Amino acid sequence: MKNIILLRFSNNFKKIMGNNKPDLNIFKIRVHYKIRIFIIAFFMAGLFSPAIVAQNAATVLSFGEEITAKCFFSSTIDEDNTAWFLTESGIVSFDGAKWILHNKNRKVATTGLKGVVYDFSSYGPELWLATPQGATVASLPVDARSGATTYYSDNSKIVSENVLAVAVGKKELRWFGTDKGISAFRSKKWLTNSYVRKYPEGMFQDYPITSMATSIDGDSLYVGTLGGGVLRVYRNDVDAVSGASARKKLEEVVIYK
Repeated sequence: MKNIILLRFSNNFKKIMGNNKPDLNIFKIRVHYKIRIFIIAFFMAGLFSPAIVAQNAATVLSFGEEITAKCFFSSTIDEDNTAWFLTESGIVSFDGAKWILHNKNRKVATTGLKGVVYDFSSYGPELWLATPQGATVASLPVDARSGATTYYSDNSKIVSENVLAVAVGKKELRWFGTDKGISAFRSKKWLTNSYVRKYPEGMFQDYPITSMATSIDGDSLYVGTLGGGVLRVYRNDVDAVSGASARKKLEEVVIYK
C-alpha cells in the first residue's frame, strides 16, 4: 500500500509542478514494485502448478476380467481398511491391491442390494445388508463357506422384508429402515415400536427412507427420507408397571424438515 500511495502522490505532484520534473525516486519505487509482483507471481505459478495438475489427475484401477460392475450403490470399510461395495453384479471388495467379486455364497443375494454396513460383533467381523427379501448378515470374507442369515417376516419381528437401509450402533444394536417403518434388533431381541399410532406405515410409503446413520453411542438414529425431511428415533428404557426389568422401545421424537 505504501508504494501505491507514493505513486498517487507523484501524479498529483506532476500536476502541481507543471513542466517541472517530478522526483525520479518515486518512479524507481514504482518500477521496483512491479518487478517484485512479477517475480512473486512467476514463483507462485511454478509452485502451485504441480498441485493443480495433481487435482485433475486420476488413477484408473482395473477390476479384472471377473468383475464388470459399473454401478456402485453403497459402501463401507472394515477394520482391515478393506472397502466393500454393492454393485449391479453383487458384493465387491477392494483391499488396496485387488478387487474381488463375492458371489459364491448361496445365502447372500447378489441382486437388488440397497445398503451395506460393517460390524464387529461377538461372532466376529460381518456385513449387514439391506435387501428386498429382508436384512442379511454375512460373516467375512463372504465366500462360499461364510455363515449368513436373513431376517424376514417368518423368522423375525421386522416390520417389512423390503429393507431399504441398515445402520449399526454400539452394543450390537442394529437398525433397519424398511418401506413400512423402522425396526431395531439388539442382543438377539427385537425392540418394540412405540411410534406407530402417530406415524403409521403409510408415512414411510409416502416418504421412503433413503439413508440412515447413528449417533456416537448408537442409541439415536437419524433417517433421511425422500421428501419427508429427517426423522430421528431412539432407544429408550421404560420401567414396566410391575417393576420388572426394563423394556426396550423405539420412540419417535422429532421430524426435521
